[in-house]
Amino acid sequence: MSSPITPAGFEAFERSAIESSIAQRFRQRVSREPGRLALKFGPVCLSYGQLDAQANRFAQAILVTRGSHPEPVAVVIEQGPALIAAILGVLKAGKFYVPLEAGHPRERLEYMLVDSGAKLALASASALPLLQGLARSDVNIVVAEHLPDRATAADPGIEVAASAHAYIYYTTGSTGQPKGVVDSHRNVLHNVMRYTNGLHITRDDRLTLLQSASFSGAVSSMFAALLNGAALFPFDVRNSTAQQLADYVDHERITIYHSVPSIFRSFLRGERRFPSVRVIRLEGDQAAALDIELFRRHFGAHSVLANGLGATETGIVRRFLVGQDDRLADGIVPIGYPVEDMDVFVVNDSGEPAAIGATGEIAVRSAFLACGYWNRPQATERAFLPDPTDAAQRIYRTGDLGRLRPDGCLEHLGRKDSRRKIRGITVVLSEIEAAMQIVPTIREAVVADCDDRGTERRLVAYYVAKAGCDPTASELRRQLAGLLPPPMMPSAFVRLEHLPLNENLKVDRSQLPPPTRERPRLDVSYLAPRDPTEAQLVRIWEELLQVAPVGVCDDFFDLGGDSLLAMQMITSVEQETGRDLPPSTLLAGSTIEHIAERLRSTTMVSPAIVPIRTGGDQPRFYFLHGDYAGGGLYCRAIAREMAADQPFLAVTPCGLDGERAPGTIEEMAERHLRALREAQPQGPYWLGGNCNGGLIALEMARQLVAAGESVERLIVIRTSVRNVRHVVLRHLVERWGGFLGLSTERQRAAVRHLRWFAEAWASGSSKERLMITLAKPGAVLRWVWHRLARKPASPTEADRYQRGETHPADRDALIATFTRAAADHVPDSYAGAVAVLWPEIEPEPADEAIKWWRQVSPHAEIEIIPGDHLTAVTAHAKSLAGVLSARLARQVPLASPALRP
Repeated sequence: MSSPITPAGFEAFERSAIESSIAQRFRQRVSREPGRLALKFGPVCLSYGQLDAQANRFAQAILVTRGSHPEPVAVVIEQGPALIAAILGVLKAGKFYVPLEAGHPRERLEYMLVDSGAKLALASASALPLLQGLARSDVNIVVAEHLPDRATAADPGIEVAASAHAYIYYTTGSTGQPKGVVDSHRNVLHNVMRYTNGLHITRDDRLTLLQSASFSGAVSSMFAALLNGAALFPFDVRNSTAQQLADYVDHERITIYHSVPSIFRSFLRGERRFPSVRVIRLEGDQAAALDIELFRRHFGAHSVLANGLGATETGIVRRFLVGQDDRLADGIVPIGYPVEDMDVFVVNDSGEPAAIGATGEIAVRSAFLACGYWNRPQATERAFLPDPTDAAQRIYRTGDLGRLRPDGCLEHLGRKDSRRKIRGITVVLSEIEAAMQIVPTIREAVVADCDDRGTERRLVAYYVAKAGCDPTASELRRQLAGLLPPPMMPSAFVRLEHLPLNENLKVDRSQLPPPTRERPRLDVSYLAPRDPTEAQLVRIWEELLQVAPVGVCDDFFDLGGDSLLAMQMITSVEQETGRDLPPSTLLAGSTIEHIAERLRSTTMVSPAIVPIRTGGDQPRFYFLHGDYAGGGLYCRAIAREMAADQPFLAVTPCGLDGERAPGTIEEMAERHLRALREAQPQGPYWLGGNCNGGLIALEMARQLVAAGESVERLIVIRTSVRNVRHVVLRHLVERWGGFLGLSTERQRAAVRHLRWFAEAWASGSSKERLMITLAKPGAVLRWVWHRLARKPASPTEADRYQRGETHPADRDALIATFTRAAADHVPDSYAGAVAVLWPEIEPEPADEAIKWWRQVSPHAEIEIIPGDHLTAVTAHAKSLAGVLSARLARQVPLASPALRP
């Protein structure tokens, strides 16, 4: 992280100063250099002495009207010198200010005026009619342009304690009615100290004031200037153009620029540079990679960009400084490292500290948090928790999401309410937005979720394209595919000329338009259906995707489809056509043209091996996806993210290739090997498999090696071989079964039926084990004989499938067959190397998994991958693809296999 260049004349803000008041600190600056420029607004320039005199007149008017007792005073004055003087006057009079915005909705103003209990309002003449219509009869109104004659320029000389209230700032009310946040002089001065010493603010600096007075972000800009002897430059950004803002920053020779990111982006166009600016402060909303790009293009080599996190309840708590030569590893701009006296940590949903790298809520522990919420003691108690380790400190949970990097740097991931459940998977909208802003053709982007289809919620991306760019939806999906896992891919893209902003100049998501049903721009031209089959499919797609018109060459996923909608589409097609449509159909092609061709064919079976990616010089990687119901669509995302020279072929599970699935893993492996040898007669072979597909891949590798072939790579994902505990049963049955003349099939049945004994002994209590051990041998033998020969168990769904009583395409029966085959399978020893990829969130611990795997292969090596049993191959497809590519690229076995953390 860079540091700001320390200008000549920098004086640190002393800690002792926070035990005074804002007015006292301002008096010190006035007495030190009364003729120095304090404020400039358009052509109006005020020295410190002149600003002090105006502030004193406001203070005297307040004292004449309401006396010197502490109380709230509403301030309704537009941006400019009078606003700053009025705020200082309120503080000089020993009271605390409540900034209100005349442009706010009438109901909001009425609520805040009543809730604050202000009996006095300082207002511009233009705001007088509004206030007279709002205010109660007991509220006095003092017009800024017509202060009473008795309001002299003499300093009232009122001493105010550091613990006294300085202001009430109302929150935006996004979660309900606005709450007034009360803060003290001490906390405001401490926040100014953090800014001054962190950014090296000097008396020669010239600071922007772009924020409205009702926005708490104005506090730091206003007081960081006036309490350090620097100059403040208010600017009415609401009623100005981007060109006027650029001219203002340039012509006023601004040195410290501060705004929300949306305003920062608005005025940076072309090649114009701003050499005077040395610090750019971005706060109040999330910064993105675009902001770093604009910073490098438009500002000088001596400048730094300060991305920070703060809140009305905390002030600044973290800061990340970026220099012109610094580079970020990803699209997320961190909010950085600690500032003085602000301890920030991340907690999970249980309130416990989250692991490094885990997403959780950002919490702040400090003695300098806001005093609380005005007249809301219960809300204050809920939000500001006592610190069990230090009575002087409190803890505030911000409602923002974040995660800590190993070096202590904090990433901001948006508001806690930006987390969404999409198809059962939690996504964070800000992470998708960060990825979108990496796309070269996108200037700005936000993501929202909606349920306009009336079913599951879906993600919609709104973007502003860069000048001269007009990306298609197909192009955006391709570019985002390398940055986002499938569950985080937006289903629709909506282009806007600009993003809507709210009263605080942040993106206003409530004003985002709903997506239309119009067909998006794709890489292919629209082609109408050419026969009844294609027309039928078009109607199904249009109804399901809520998009029209659909062309026969349009890709299902480019139109906003996902794996869940794909399964619904297949069901609808089967119901309307009466034909079975294997889910793996979409692996080979996801257009109406391709599906219609399959429907016209005489056989509707999946090919035994589906090429997903065929280019590249590396040996072909055959992957048994094991997805009997979903068709292995997740393989598309994994294959796309793997190394460019790596061919990827999906092996279709038995039972989906037109033949009835066999009942054992060994027989399934034999069938797959016949297809494998047709595709590739000789080794070396590269094999992989997921879950039960990994068991079959292991058996295929064993049979290939037994036949003298070479298997160079074998990679399995979340595949358990805990059945090795039953190896002893197999040996016993094989030894005694041969002696008794039992067939091989009977021997396998014996292993299956004796599993109950080993399971009961392994998992039972000491008493149960003793009872089993002491059981009469005759009773055990009679039970085994009863199960093997005399009274077979009632047929299960898998039994009916094997006997031909169930249709071969019955997916439930097929899944039952695979489940029983895997449960009954006892893997034989394998001499080759096996890479076992194990999800970090898996019921079976990794150390247990590798213990069982080492009994199958002494060269088994385990590696932890992100996710759980499902998300490891879906939400974390990109990460998994990287691990697979690395594993395939390197030579195995390792010299010393080890459990990798």
